[in-house]
Amino acid sequence: MSTTNPLPSDSVLRRGAEIGMQADTSLVSRPWWVARLPSRGTVLLVALLTSVLFWIIAWHWDTAASMAQIWWRSETFAHGMVVYPISIWLIWRKRATLQQMSASPSYWALILLAGASFGWLLGDLGGVQAARHFSLVSMVALAVWVLLGTQFVRAITFPLAFTLLAVPIGDFLLPVLMEHTADFTVAALRLTGIPVYREGNNFVVPSGSWSVVEACSGLRYLIASVTLGLLYAYLSYTSLLKRSLFVLASVLVPIVANWVRAYMIVMIGHLSGMKYAVGVDHLIYGWVFFGMVMLILFWIGSHWREDIDDKRSPGAACSMAVPPFLAPGVAIAAVMVAALTTVAPSYSEYLASRESGSFAPVVLPAPTNGWAVVEPAAPLFRPHFVGGRVTVEKVFERNGRRVGLYIGYYSQEREGAELISFHNTLVPTRDRSWIQLRQGRAATHQPNFDAVQTRLRSFDTELTVWHWYWAGERWTTQPRIVKFRQAVDKLLGQGDDAAVVVAYTRSDKSGDDASAFLLSFSQDFAPAIRAALTQARRDRHTAPAGQAARAP
Repeated sequence: MSTTNPLPSDSVLRRGAEIGMQADTSLVSRPWWVARLPSRGTVLLVALLTSVLFWIIAWHWDTAASMAQIWWRSETFAHGMVVYPISIWLIWRKRATLQQMSASPSYWALILLAGASFGWLLGDLGGVQAARHFSLVSMVALAVWVLLGTQFVRAITFPLAFTLLAVPIGDFLLPVLMEHTADFTVAALRLTGIPVYREGNNFVVPSGSWSVVEACSGLRYLIASVTLGLLYAYLSYTSLLKRSLFVLASVLVPIVANWVRAYMIVMIGHLSGMKYAVGVDHLIYGWVFFGMVMLILFWIGSHWREDIDDKRSPGAACSMAVPPFLAPGVAIAAVMVAALTTVAPSYSEYLASRESGSFAPVVLPAPTNGWAVVEPAAPLFRPHFVGGRVTVEKVFERNGRRVGLYIGYYSQEREGAELISFHNTLVPTRDRSWIQLRQGRAATHQPNFDAVQTRLRSFDTELTVWHWYWAGERWTTQPRIVKFRQAVDKLLGQGDDAAVVVAYTRSDKSGDDASAFLLSFSQDFAPAIRAALTQARRDRHTAPAGQAARAP
């Protein structure tokens, strides 16, 4: 026995046709741009994310402004102005993938965000600008992670990591890059048969004298090459091995190219009788050469290019699926991010409000063991440490031989007046009076005391210089330890007081006799100097505001 399905009646068919016509009419009459509008959930999510990011930047405005100022005024870090636009463009390229995902907050990422916020606080208290910048950029990226979730971050890992290139950092590489550039240039000149006399980063050839300064270090080329190399490797390759090799080439090639560039500049100047490559054309030749090298690098890299399949369809709508039950979670995560990133700047302002603003003088005891103060006596040498609150300069003498002493006391550091900075050094790179010959560790032969020994030359005078730092009421020769102790002391409400101590004397060619004389001086004066600095610190923190002598 079998059954048959009854055919639909004419009225049912007519009703279905009417419904179909209505549906088709609604689809046809709907403008094309309406279909491509983001969903309401996407708009709310983007608005919430943007608000949180602006909140973080507003609370760290000084840090963001200082970073932008460096981008604007420094040719080395000018690329920072395009890092975020490039990152946004890279994320936009992923919109077809992102629209299939749902926002799911990653609350455990708040731990990393708290660590970045604490890092900013330490950088702010210790006056480490690079730490503040790095922490702020990290907080922005981690806030995206917290709000959108791990699934989103996996899809946009590179664009988020690329934002770290916005941090203007790399000045610490300058001394090393300058020294290696000078080493290669001098060696290449000698291999060419040109006699060279070298003192530090300065050298003389028969046609004239040259000096390797910051602009000759190749740092600009290196940073530009790494930025372009990372972007090119991400867009051109899918293999991790190929990407890593190309990035490695982007690091090594500009360094070697800068060595060759420096050698070529000197050769052009030498062969032209110092007529060419000694002025503005010096930099022009350098950038033209660098551009050619980068073009060759990218041309070689294009031979192993892997076509990356972009699976997004041209008509894909830009919308992100945000299920209603996740909306409260995203809002809660946004509130937690906003609150967490507010704690560090608030505590920093609180500590700053507790500073008394008074500065006690550094009083050295009367000299002993045959030493006498030479009054008046103009210092033979003055190190380039600026921004100190209190400065002490004295000249001591024993058995007809003199030692100059310089103490720079720093407290309540502010922008441009920090003890540990790239510009605070014994001799600036462009100094016309003194040339740094070499630097190393001094043989102090004393427990809990160390010093850095430097040989300087100026015309017919040579000096042996010892310098060391005082921070946390202890000696050190490591700038990073000074910064760390300043940050910890200030975090505990004990101020950021620190000092640099410089002792120098005339020396012969070997410098051994001068080193022994400075050793004797440090044995007699280091304990007294430390006690005077410690007393000045304690007086400043115990005296009422305005009672202690204020440094000019």
